[in-house]
Amino acid sequence: MRPIPTSLKIGPYTYTVRIFRESPLRDEQGRLLFGEIDHMTHEIKLSAMPSLERIWASLFHEAMHGILANAGIWKTDEKVELEQVIEVLGTGTIALLIDNGLLAGGETGGDPDSQTKAETSAVGDGRDL
Repeated sequence: MRPIPTSLKIGPYTYTVRIFRESPLRDEQGRLLFGEIDHMTHEIKLSAMPSLERIWASLFHEAMHGILANAGIWKTDEKVELEQVIEVLGTGTIALLIDNGLLAGGETGGDPDSQTKAETSAVGDGRDL
């Protein structure tokens, strides 16, 4: 599994990613947090956790908040159509993965063009993608 990146591009904004190893993150009421995104400072703060998978899950959780905020969906009490949320998260997530080189794998080495070329060439030979 890849290490946690030190920055993450969400839409047009690049967020610094920090893992707090010394002390756990807490909200204003003192409750423990896995992570937190700050749209003003463009920073994502993550609590150190026992597994890298859990830290990645927290990073993506905070990234989803960033994607929704970029679409103007800020408040939990807003009336938003489910299909709108799905569209925003779907397109925002694929952009997040592409912009940060997280879809790369195998022989492509992270070059989005080479991955597209490989997928395009595989279409004609009957292989499943």
